Amino acid sequence: MFIFNAFTQEDIIKHANSELASAGSKTQIKSIKALEGSIVTAITERGGLLALILCSLSTHSVLAFRGIHKVVNKSNRWTYLINGQAGKNLSTILFNGENGQRYYANAIQTTKYFSDLLQMSDESIRLEKVNERVSWEAEANPVIQNDIIAAIKALDVKVTKNFDYSPVKAGENAVFFTLCDRLGSVVTQSVGQLNLMKLTAINPKQGFFLTKVSVGASEHEIQVAKAKCIWDRLGDTPVTEDDTIDEAFLHFYVGTDVSDIWHWVENNFDICIGEDILNAMAEKMAMQS
Repeated sequence: MFIFNAFTQEDIIKHANSELASAGSKTQIKSIKALEGSIVTAITERGGLLALILCSLSTHSVLAFRGIHKVVNKSNRWTYLINGQAGKNLSTILFNGENGQRYYANAIQTTKYFSDLLQMSDESIRLEKVNERVSWEAEANPVIQNDIIAAIKALDVKVTKNFDYSPVKAGENAVFFTLCDRLGSVVTQSVGQLNLMKLTAINPKQGFFLTKVSVGASEHEIQVAKAKCIWDRLGDTPVTEDDTIDEAFLHFYVGTDVSDIWHWVENNFDICIGEDILNAMAEKMAMQS
């Protein structure tokens, strides 16, 4: 059960105890007594009270502590300053202000949090909103970014130079798509920020590809990027002296003529390999030399 954004009571206790240990304190928290806004009252293993002042960040999957203070007299009220410093009836154990250690919820936990939070009658819209929120969280949460990378790698895809695991940067969009095993037509395409739920929902038995385009890229430019992603992967496939592939490639069997694959790429993505890929590669190499 989440009690503060995407964090459970157990998460807060674990992270607070880590903070206390790092500060050299032997005090450890046993349970949470109360939570009001970003203020947690915790019970220590010896029965004392601590005031945990949480940092209200702009994300739901990142947690930090402004300060942790001991309640001097449990029978009296206590106060604190907005920056997390101790006020009346509090004795400071540690004070971080805005610069405390960041603790991160993972992708699965964050997805579950938003799934519980966003209740809508239309399930497809709800999932879309959950996806959007998790993608936004990933921009400030390296743990979610790593989970996305792991989800992609778990699909056991042969890595090519066009399969980019890095997070999408400003000015870029991710293009990820799958191919039918037998027919080879594009069945799934999404342009935009990496989306963990969509990635993990893709059938691992299908070919999976990821490339990037500039924000505002035309439909033709997107098709060329996808075709080049496939073309580069074909470049890693061994070919015989008769110009036939020596191992299976996508839905093509061993012995398929490379020219047949060439024409399939052109027809499937409505591009010209010579003009759109090879000439562009030659021009880019000329500019770099």
